[in-house]
Amino acid sequence: MNKYNLIALDIIEGLDDNFYIVDINGLIGATAILKYKKSFDDALLKIFGEVVNIECSSFVKKHELLKRKTNSNIIIQNNGFIYENKLKWRKYYNLPCPKINEKVKPHNHPDYPKYIVKPEFSFKGRGIVLSNNEVINTNNKFIEEFIPSKLINGYCYSIRVIVIINKNECHPLLFLNRICEKPIIKNLHRGELTEEENLSYISNLNIGSGVIKYEQNKNNNLKEFIKKINFYVI
Repeated sequence: MNKYNLIALDIIEGLDDNFYIVDINGLIGATAILKYKKSFDDALLKIFGEVVNIECSSFVKKHELLKRKTNSNIIIQNNGFIYENKLKWRKYYNLPCPKINEKVKPHNHPDYPKYIVKPEFSFKGRGIVLSNNEVINTNNKFIEEFIPSKLINGYCYSIRVIVIINKNECHPLLFLNRICEKPIIKNLHRGELTEEENLSYISNLNIGSGVIKYEQNKNNNLKEFIKKINFYVI
């Protein structure tokens, strides 16, 4: 059997026109894939020329709608990533990403928080703290510089690129924008943001309406960026 991991790269397009990888996930939620299932299946068919097997962890909601068994010798596995820890993938991959801890250089834009504090391992924005003041006590978390991002109709967004990888190949399947629930805050106050204010800057929070909005990203510069990064199973 020829096996591939299903992986999601979470990316920010900065105001400086650069792309930054802010997270890598190996248990991919079904919602976005099912919304664009035809594009997902068409991309796999274009790569392999046949309908392939898909395995999906039972931890993924609606996993039964993603799983597929065929006679193909190719398996796409949505069951985790060995470097899921947010510090481990930074160690093992040379990827463009925000600086962390003592290397953080805060921006000066008045409408974005300067610091983001993250647990090493979490999902759906859990445990994240945004602050406009320098952070000293992180409680076993790490500090990351917040990248001022481009907007869609006044809303911050992140990009989720769903790819399949193995030791020799990386194939993108879906390019999706994930829109924040609340619009950006003008002239952001000092100090730590509230849970409600986080909805203006974190696109995958499982609070508020609980509905994460996805739309397709058609930026050719993003596609060129993905082609250039060196991202395979190590």
